[in-house]
Amino acid sequence: MNWKKLFAPYIEESMSFYAGGRKDYQHWVSLLRRMKKIEGGSQMVDEIVAGWKVRYKNRPAMMDELSRL
Repeated sequence: MNWKKLFAPYIEESMSFYAGGRKDYQHWVSLLRRMKKIEGGSQMVDEIVAGWKVRYKNRPAMMDELSRL
């Protein structure tokens, strides 16, 4: 089973619907940390984070949490 293909869409879709505060951002960063441990997950996490930094650039708390990744 390819966990990257399951994990990445879940995180992407969930972020667009449920993220609203620092605790949510911390939760997503926690999931991204887990995903990095999966073989090839580091590259996928980098792609997700790069997209979020462009799409959600006006969310300072999110940018702060992503910088801790």
